[in-house]
Amino acid sequence: MIIGLVRPMPVIIVMRIIAGLLSAIPYTIIGGSIEDMFNCRGRIWAMYYWTIASNIGLVIGPILSSFIIAALDWRWNFYVFAIMIASITVALFFIRESRPSLLLADEVKKVTSLTTVDSIPPPLNHDHIPDLHAFVRESLLRPVQLFFREPILFLVAMMIAVSMSLIYIFTQALQPIFESMGFKETDASLIFIAIALGTLLSAFTRVLDEYILNYLRKKGRTIKPEHKLVGLALGGPTLAIGLWWFAWTIPPDVRTPWIVPALSLVLVGYALTELDTVLYGYISDSYLSYSASASAAIAFMRALLSGTFPLFTDQMFDGLGNNVAMSVLAAVATAFCVVPPLFIIYGERIRQASKFARYSWEMQQELGKDEDDF
Repeated sequence: MIIGLVRPMPVIIVMRIIAGLLSAIPYTIIGGSIEDMFNCRGRIWAMYYWTIASNIGLVIGPILSSFIIAALDWRWNFYVFAIMIASITVALFFIRESRPSLLLADEVKKVTSLTTVDSIPPPLNHDHIPDLHAFVRESLLRPVQLFFREPILFLVAMMIAVSMSLIYIFTQALQPIFESMGFKETDASLIFIAIALGTLLSAFTRVLDEYILNYLRKKGRTIKPEHKLVGLALGGPTLAIGLWWFAWTIPPDVRTPWIVPALSLVLVGYALTELDTVLYGYISDSYLSYSASASAAIAFMRALLSGTFPLFTDQMFDGLGNNVAMSVLAAVATAFCVVPPLFIIYGERIRQASKFARYSWEMQQELGKDEDDF
C-alpha cells in the first residue's frame, strides 16, 4: 500500500525490500509445514497444490497488471494486491499449529490438568525460542551450510532458481514478442494463459506418481524419495523442447501463426511446474526435519536470480535478438537434462554421502516409521 501511495523513490525502494523479505516467508516455511502435516504419499499432492498456486499466481500477475495499468494507473497494481494480501492475512488467523512437538506438548499439558499425576515429564521440545547465538547458527547459517555442503541441495536450488526465473524473464519478453505479431499490449499479456494451462497438466503426472507408489507398496518395497522423480525425468526434456520450439517460431527470423509459439509455452508451463513440484518434494522427503532450512536456501537463490535476470532481459533480447536470446535459455535447459538421470540412478548414494540428508533418514528409521509415515 505504501509503495502505491508515496512518491519519493528511496521510500519505494525500501518498501520493495521489505515486501521481498516478507514474501519470502511462505517459501521458507512451506517445506517444513508440509513435512509436518503429510506423509510420503500425501506430500505428492500437497506439493503440487502449493506449486500450481504459486506458479499460476506468477503468470496471472502480468495479465492483471496489464489490464489494471491500462484501465487505471500503475499505482493501482499495489492497491489491488494489497487488498488481496489483506484478505489472505485475515484467513491466516484461523490456521492451526502443525508442528508435532508443540502439539505433543499441548496434549501432555491437557492430560496433566485432567489427572492428579504431577510427575508426567514434559516431552523433549526443540521448538523453544532460541538465544541470539542459536538463532544465527540454526536459522541463518544452517541454510548457507546446507547450500554449500549438500550436493543435492546445491543442484536442486540452482535448477529451481534458474528455471523459475524464466517466468520473470517472460514477464518482460513475451509481451513485446507477441506485440510484434500484431497483438495489442493488453491482449499480448493473455499469452501467459498458455503457461497456466501447462501448469494444470501436471495433475496427470501426480496421478502417475500415485500409481507408482501403490505398485511399490503392493510389492512390499520400501518407498524412497527417488521413486517420485518421474516428473523430473519428464519435465527436464520437456522444458528444453518447449524453449527450443519457442525460440525458432517467433519473429524476427521466423514468421508463423501466433498459436505455434503459444503451444510451446504450454510445454514450458508443464515443465516448470514439474521441476518445481518434484524438486521441492524431493528436498522435503530427503531432509525431513531440516526441510525448512533447505527450503530457505532454495528460496534465497530463487529470489536472487528472479530479481537479477529481469535487469538484463531487455539488453539480452535487444542485443542478441529474440531467437538467439531464447536459444541461450534453451541451451541452459538442455544442460539441465543431465540432472534427472543423475538423481534417479545415484540419488540414494548421494543422499547417503550428505550429512544432513543421511541423518534425517537414519532418524526416520530409528523412529520405526514406514514408507506411509515418512
